[in-house]
Amino acid sequence: MSSADPGLELLDHIYKQLQIDSEWAVRSERSFSWWPWNFRQTVTAGPVVEDRGHHGCVFSIATDMAAFDKSDQSVLDWVGKGAPFATAAGAFVESQDGEQNGIRLAAKVFVHDGTIGLLKGMLSIVAIMQIFEVIRDLSGLEESGLRPWITGPGGKVRLKPHDICGAAPEAIQLPVDAPNSSGSEAELERARAHFASERGMEIGKVPETFMASVEIPRFGASGMLVAGQDIHGNYGPGVSIRFYYPLNVTQLQSFQTIPVLLNDISFDAEDGLTLLGSWSLERPPGAPEEAKVLLPTFVSFWPARLFEFNSLINALGYALGQGLSAFDKFAALSQGAPE
Repeated sequence: MSSADPGLELLDHIYKQLQIDSEWAVRSERSFSWWPWNFRQTVTAGPVVEDRGHHGCVFSIATDMAAFDKSDQSVLDWVGKGAPFATAAGAFVESQDGEQNGIRLAAKVFVHDGTIGLLKGMLSIVAIMQIFEVIRDLSGLEESGLRPWITGPGGKVRLKPHDICGAAPEAIQLPVDAPNSSGSEAELERARAHFASERGMEIGKVPETFMASVEIPRFGASGMLVAGQDIHGNYGPGVSIRFYYPLNVTQLQSFQTIPVLLNDISFDAEDGLTLLGSWSLERPPGAPEEAKVLLPTFVSFWPARLFEFNSLINALGYALGQGLSAFDKFAALSQGAPE
């Protein structure tokens, strides 16, 4: 049975899954904000639209990490260096709230009546991952010139964290004895076959790794989509995915800020997409450390629990879609990028 308003259904589901205490929440018809601790998380379901026969809406989850002064160059440098949050729960983006400038972790996806079942489980986990990522880095904020966003409803400050703040990693990790096929050779082979036949990609023959060449006509070059099993220090086993865009940015002015610009575009564009992961600058596989080559790289880690709702093919598709969409918009806006 399809939902006439999948966004509202998903909003209610996540509110219940997080076990939010109403004292620390502000709810409206199509969004809610709540304070798990001394920071805010906002979940929003956009207006219902019809797209290719499906009723759906743009759905977003954004967790405020810190506020900062834009006149502080040291903070801007820190923000621009790809940020240390590039492997987890959403794009690392700049934001503005009244007089405050800040950074947040953000996810945004179009949900419709055909994907509501899939996204209920996924986005509940994404919301928890964002909370944990903020908690993990709160202690290091002051060293970077940042300060927590602490004011809650009615100007109150939450001193005692919600229980979910202490249970976040355990809520995401699979039990030790649980079956885990994420990134298995069988899954990798299915992904190789799919992207070769359906997308016409050239697939590399690398054991225990998915590696595909992605043609980028704008640059007359090929990017690289790479994935394989990995173990995250907080989320346990899963799959790491990287999409390397074929543009050496080291000769561009202020190239350190490119990851933040790409993340901003992913979240702010009306048709933006950013589910898991964030942009960074990395050397391509095999490049020597002394080589002056840094490529815009979309980095994503999918905990094994997410594969209860998804396949490696879908995870790779999300990463590829996010990467191509964001960089196309960036290149079109940037005077420094070739047309």
